[in-house]
Amino acid sequence: MNETSLMDLRQEIGELVSRVIREGNGREVLVPQDVRLVQQGYLDSISFVNLILIIQEKYNISIDISDLQEDNFGSVSEISNFVLMSKRSQEDPTGKDRFGEN
Repeated sequence: MNETSLMDLRQEIGELVSRVIREGNGREVLVPQDVRLVQQGYLDSISFVNLILIIQEKYNISIDISDLQEDNFGSVSEISNFVLMSKRSQEDPTGKDRFGEN
């Protein structure tokens, strides 16, 4: 995925987060890319779970319970990076790039 695609992905994830917030509590917000979503009160536990389910379905990825860490889901940027890496690892389950290296 090139830089433009990553930027598009971040925008999509930001829109998903905003939608989950709107559906959860009626607030209309534009979420900054690097804001801490749970720590700063944008998402509660229910809306966080809803977001995970939506991401799994939309991007056709599996999210394991061990993946649910602040490093992966703390912000829009981190979620976008996680989705990108998950898509890449599903394309090549060996974890190797096209040259056979990690």
